[in-house]
Amino acid sequence: MSTSNKIIGVISANHSATDVYCDVAAELSKLDRKNHKQVSEKGVPLVYDCMITVTQPSTPPTGFISATNQTILTGIVGTASLNWQTRNAVRMAHFTREDLRREAGVSKQSIGRYAKTMRMNLSKAMFDIDYDPTATVAAADTRYQRLYACNSPLLNNNGNQASNLTGGTWDYTQLSETESDNANASSDYYMWLTGGHQGSPETGYTGIGVINAYNQRRQTVLTDSTVTPGGDTTYIENDSPFFRVPQQDVSEDAYVDVTLDEQDNPPYDRTTGATGDSQQVQAVEFFNLTMQNTQASFRVQAPLGLLEMKFRNMWGEGYNESGASSWSETQNVIVEIECLGTYEM
Repeated sequence: MSTSNKIIGVISANHSATDVYCDVAAELSKLDRKNHKQVSEKGVPLVYDCMITVTQPSTPPTGFISATNQTILTGIVGTASLNWQTRNAVRMAHFTREDLRREAGVSKQSIGRYAKTMRMNLSKAMFDIDYDPTATVAAADTRYQRLYACNSPLLNNNGNQASNLTGGTWDYTQLSETESDNANASSDYYMWLTGGHQGSPETGYTGIGVINAYNQRRQTVLTDSTVTPGGDTTYIENDSPFFRVPQQDVSEDAYVDVTLDEQDNPPYDRTTGATGDSQQVQAVEFFNLTMQNTQASFRVQAPLGLLEMKFRNMWGEGYNESGASSWSETQNVIVEIECLGTYEM
């Protein structure tokens, strides 16, 4: 049975800087009329292999200088890091959810058909945008948007979202925890992959960064260790420092200090909190559109099918003939996402 694998959506904005988020699994579920998963039933995150095409229709605002080499749009595409940390974090969230269900006495038979697997947002910024394809986005509120599948992108203008496909209900997963300051109180929280938490363990969380939570839970070796240095100098005649074994003197003591600090720590950031490297959305593609080249295509591997697209310099803000730094005319950007396949991370 054939399935739809192409999402066409449109962004309407009058801002020179617009951040756009897309949940590919949600949009494909509308088109195929089936549930596309972010995570397998065993808790393994799914990676969506996407070919993305961004097009800026070549209709410049009034008074725009139509130079063929003028930049009309730059963009950076990001997603969660495609590595073991993202995979393990999602797995830990899955098993935490399973443990919570067992402790609460919730049987598998009572779980809704579409609640067997987890659904998350990419970041707190994405979570803050309600998933609502039917909402009308006013021009003043288009700084942050979601990209929805639509059936007529050319009719979607001036914030009118009427051409978006309505779809059904797309609920994001919630978990519950006991507040540390009150054993009789609990709080429910949503999950996003990157960034820090919202709330506190004392008063309860309202949202958590899954990778950050994993890093906080993961046990690491905090003390350095090394083998006692020393060796036999017999038959060592090469003068290279790479072959010279230190004698029992100050040089050996110095080398002990070196080995205690050398290559004993991983070559990546282990810090927790929203600013840690692993908690950031990873940039995976950059593109630049001009009046002569108004389209760009690129391929992205997106864990859980979650994408962030940061559009900047829309229609070359500051380059219109009037000298104004912005204008009120709403411009459209058409985004086409073709899913080439999915695989377990």
